[in-house]
Amino acid sequence: ILKRDFENACKLAKIEVKNNDYVNALNKIPKKTLLFYIHSVQALIFNKELSEKIKGVGKYYLKEYSKGELAFLEDKNYQSLNIKLVGFDVDSGLLKEFGLTSRDFIIKQFPELSVEGIERECFVKTELTYTQDQEGMTLEFILPKGSYATMMIKSLF
Repeated sequence: ILKRDFENACKLAKIEVKNNDYVNALNKIPKKTLLFYIHSVQALIFNKELSEKIKGVGKYYLKEYSKGELAFLEDKNYQSLNIKLVGFDVDSGLLKEFGLTSRDFIIKQFPELSVEGIERECFVKTELTYTQDQEGMTLEFILPKGSYATMMIKSLF
């Protein structure tokens, strides 16, 4: 969607397209779902940028994941750090790595999907409780709005 390849987006989403009208076909997907795809790209770039910053801050360890590896601080007594999510008003050197520019976040065919860069806190404290039984483990925690639960869980395991 960000690269304006609406035909491929329809194929990936397995959407029926009539008369090669890919934009209309994508409009059948709920806006929240389409926005989720855009936010996923923002999160991927955010995680990579944060990993690079962590490597320059202090001792860290690496965790493998589906898109490469992420750096996590060994010392949990960290200073606060904020990073702006990429969007139409924020340029990041990492965008080129993904074949994107900040202008790609302005989508004239889907104006409601155009996103601006919002500042996010990189490190948050939370209370974590868990239970474990034969079927697995259940984690319970609350994160502030804008925090990524996937990253917190990844740091634990």
